[in-house]
Amino acid sequence: MYESAPRRTELRKFAVTLRDAPTWPVKEVPFELERAIFYSAVVLRKLIEDRKLTDSFAAEKLRVRVHAANAPEKSSWWRNMPGSVEFDWQNASVTDVAVNELCSQIVHLFGRYWWVDEDDELSGMVVCSHRHQDRQGFHIGFIMWAGLLEKAAKDWPTQRTIHAGGEHKVE
Repeated sequence: MYESAPRRTELRKFAVTLRDAPTWPVKEVPFELERAIFYSAVVLRKLIEDRKLTDSFAAEKLRVRVHAANAPEKSSWWRNMPGSVEFDWQNASVTDVAVNELCSQIVHLFGRYWWVDEDDELSGMVVCSHRHQDRQGFHIGFIMWAGLLEKAAKDWPTQRTIHAGGEHKVE
């Protein structure tokens, strides 16, 4: 990625979409919300990989709730069908997960559940990749993810230039 400014603008737009999520009806999750989540994860991952974000941002972790997976038996034909992953909704743990790992879970999405809070508003989602379907799902809050997107949009590496031979610091 040569120029990251257009991607940062996209991240800001996605953050606005995520902040508006609680106002949407729960019956049918709009395409705009799914797009904001998926594309933002792709853009964040690409910005991190191309070193368009600072090292401190790339190393950042988010505190998320983790739900143990109740995946079907490995021999079950149902196992690889979308919607086959269920989670233990009663016993969530809390852990810190690297931003890049959360992006990977979203990009390689296998199981996704919309999270509706006690006020009947969309407030987040629980995701797992195909690789993690036997272990866990990560509960990502929309407001938390929107804040991360806004932070990434403002996070510009400084004192650095990129050359064909690699990266070096500018004196």
